Amino acid sequence: IYSKAGLTGALQSTYVLEAGSHEDGGSKASWGPTEIEITTNPSSGAVDFDGEIGTLSVGDGLSSFSVDGLRFSGIQEPTKFGFATGDIRLDLDEMTVSSNGVAAGGLKAMSFDATTDVSKGRLNAKTVITLESKEIPQFGEVEVVADIRLDGADAQAVGALQRAVEAAGDNPDPGRLFAATENDLKRLLAAGLAMHVDRFDITLPSGAVAANLDLEIGENDAASFEWTSLLLSTEAAANVSIPESLLEMAMQMNPNAGAMLGMGFLQKNGDVYEVSAEYKKGLLTINGAPMPIPFGSL
Repeated sequence: IYSKAGLTGALQSTYVLEAGSHEDGGSKASWGPTEIEITTNPSSGAVDFDGEIGTLSVGDGLSSFSVDGLRFSGIQEPTKFGFATGDIRLDLDEMTVSSNGVAAGGLKAMSFDATTDVSKGRLNAKTVITLESKEIPQFGEVEVVADIRLDGADAQAVGALQRAVEAAGDNPDPGRLFAATENDLKRLLAAGLAMHVDRFDITLPSGAVAANLDLEIGENDAASFEWTSLLLSTEAAANVSIPESLLEMAMQMNPNAGAMLGMGFLQKNGDVYEVSAEYKKGLLTINGAPMPIPFGSL
């Protein structure tokens, strides 16, 4: 561990681990060189970090797990709401898993890029995730790309929710957790927010499934807000595109998958099937056709 203090009070620490290995009871773990640098700013509380973890492998002769490397960086700064905001970037190199000497899947690569900020008491966030898998039986190699945004969430309610979840411990009872967080969750939704899945693509050898979603919850009076208030204050729109070849494969594996065709949820457009859904002020439409919602049972 190497540390260096600046004139402004900032402390820079570098953690270095040399390559090595360890064996115990027939199992062996080995790792490559690792270096992590962390800088803290006492005046702002910000933490700046940058690190690279070398190759890592663990095995017992029958099963094994290995990662070619991991890199991460970012900066996080605390807020008065009890959580930190900033940027985080993580890149995972090839990961391999085997069981009983047989390859059991893994990843070619994965990346995670997120940024958060608070403006006028509202939390905004954006996350982009990319993932490339190794070959999966019956599907082949799979690539996933997700681009998700959160806009205008009440930061005070988010902080309260985080503290309630942390106080519940590692394995909370779902009923008790909901009771402990219900008021804060209602406050969060009553204040209004928007979530956008700008891109959610799953690419298979047989084609690519593409989807996007826009969800907006309008502001409500927090004092009178009930769960049923969401029915009239929520607006949403979703679009999904599925390749014809992939749908045919799904119907071969499970004939019930074809029910969506018979119900008219999927409409053919060239070599893909598409579905477009919208919800606004209690009215749901799918491919332009209104769908009744049994509000009386809610």
